[in-house]
Amino acid sequence: KVEVFAQPKSKYFAKVLAQNNYDTSFYLLGWTPGSMDSHNVLINLLSCQNKEEKMGTFNFGNYCNAEIDALTDTVGSETDPAKRQAMIDKAFKIAKDEVAYLPIHQQPLSWGVRDGVSVSQRPDNVLDLRDVVIK
Repeated sequence: KVEVFAQPKSKYFAKVLAQNNYDTSFYLLGWTPGSMDSHNVLINLLSCQNKEEKMGTFNFGNYCNAEIDALTDTVGSETDPAKRQAMIDKAFKIAKDEVAYLPIHQQPLSWGVRDGVSVSQRPDNVLDLRDVVIK
């Protein structure tokens, strides 16, 4: 049986971050980088925990794969969009195949518009008025 122990983020992160040796066995964490760039996810969530290099900072499950770390390093400096995307895809495929994370919750996003209006729904659930088109 699992019981929910909800806490303010100031208390939660003080407990589970590196300074307390990632003191958690089960957690729920939402993650949407402001940049919308996958490199942020690779560095913070999928990289091996490394305090000195500041990688894997939010990798609370201590997942570690050297190939993902190598891809993450290369993705950070690759300027060719197609090559970069191929490396990102490979890193995420490895993580998925190895079940690096167990997705137990998917936040539903419900939006509605009237006829004659279209809007692009962003993955972070933010309404950007530049994406609204009135026909």
